[in-house]
Amino acid sequence: MSKIGFSLVMLMFGLSLSAQSIRLPAGKKMSVTAETKMASSTAVMGQQMDIENTITNISEIELKTVTNTGYIITATVKRIKASISISGQEQSFDSDEETSRNNPQMAALFAMLDKPNEIEVGEHGATIKGDIGAKALQMGIPVNANDQAKYILMQQEISKLTSGNHWFDSTVAEGNRMINEYTVNKTDDLTAEVLVKTTVDVNTTLQQFGMDIKQSMQGTINAKRLYTKSTGLLIKEESEMVMTGTMDIMGQSSPLNIKGKITTTVN
Repeated sequence: MSKIGFSLVMLMFGLSLSAQSIRLPAGKKMSVTAETKMASSTAVMGQQMDIENTITNISEIELKTVTNTGYIITATVKRIKASISISGQEQSFDSDEETSRNNPQMAALFAMLDKPNEIEVGEHGATIKGDIGAKALQMGIPVNANDQAKYILMQQEISKLTSGNHWFDSTVAEGNRMINEYTVNKTDDLTAEVLVKTTVDVNTTLQQFGMDIKQSMQGTINAKRLYTKSTGLLIKEESEMVMTGTMDIMGQSSPLNIKGKITTTVN
């Protein structure tokens, strides 16, 4: 079980939670697609290394219960596909393809598929029952892509938001700290557009290429989120990330720079 705590009013899960702001019925199912495009550069043993990757994660979300202070959903990863280029050498995989499923190096990643994970979002944080959160971080899936449980449903009384409304929240998880600043950019009769600026401080250990990779990173994420006013359900999020820090492999520390774009759509 993974616990994520809120400190002001979090980053996947600000706001004062209100059951009355969630107007979707229990049992509502949604398909969520998150596409992440990242470019990073570092120097390992004096050699420059440039990495580009595109990861697409398709999940099924079901709203199980609306509580007095939030909601409970189940999240089931249905498909993961990626293409990776490391200094010109390319590799790709797709969990829908048999050759990828039979690759023993992909076994830990594909073990996340088709396993419902219950996530409870409440006044004091989000609790993930299951190991998907820890595995996602170990595999290097970006933290904010793993925070959909929090922002997929707007927990403010969205129908009352007007242009210029402004608030903050923050999230503290294992090795990660994020401060979010929200501004309502514009609204109409059907939708509300919210701009989110997030300051990120990440200290985590990933498992890649059979090695433990320690990362210490700081940076910002700027996102634009479009919500349906009648339900508070996210329609689309587009975000850009810029982070700098260090990467430690086998006791050797190297500088690391990351830039990326993440697009999340809900159907």
